[in-house]
Amino acid sequence: MTQRASSQGMSKGDPVSILTQKASPQGSSKGDVLFLHGQAFSSQTWVDLKTLQIVAGLGYNAVAIDLPNGSKSKSDKVNVKDKNKFLEDVIKELKIRAPVIISPSMSGSFSLPYLFHMAPDKVKERMSGFVPVAPISTEDFTPEQYKQITIPVAIVYGENDKTIGPESVKNLSNFPSKELHELKGAGHPAYMDKPEEWHKILTDFLKKVYS
Repeated sequence: MTQRASSQGMSKGDPVSILTQKASPQGSSKGDVLFLHGQAFSSQTWVDLKTLQIVAGLGYNAVAIDLPNGSKSKSDKVNVKDKNKFLEDVIKELKIRAPVIISPSMSGSFSLPYLFHMAPDKVKERMSGFVPVAPISTEDFTPEQYKQITIPVAIVYGENDKTIGPESVKNLSNFPSKELHELKGAGHPAYMDKPEEWHKILTDFLKKVYS
């Protein structure tokens, strides 16, 4: 299902229309999963890969949004200055509760400020888990900040990603409750290159988080 949400987290505080795609489980949901995307992608990526459908089929509420500054985004194109507030507004608008957030590449500039905005002991109220796939902005936070975050984290990266991958993995490895997943033969958008492996990692992780 495609719909529109709104956010006030903009430079002038004006409401912004955000494209949202959803796949809902049959019956009650085991938990919420929020999919972000990289610069050259959009929420449609998760539909085309059948990721939303797979996650919903296992009993989770799967939601993907078009971030405003993605090149293929169908959301309003605006300059988001407060990216933590933007994501906070969208999650509230969509009535998502403490989701597992999937965050590739460019979306790290949204997910990481959101993750680190509150005191470490409050993070579980905002997120149940985190699946970063070579996100940007990992260097904006210190090892000590990472070490204080106790939610489960599944770090995914491509073996052949020589751009953002190595630096992001180095920084993200400071999370204490993390698991590392290298996708052999995959590049920067590792989930695109190895979708079957990606889906197994993701669904296994969700089962652990929401067990």
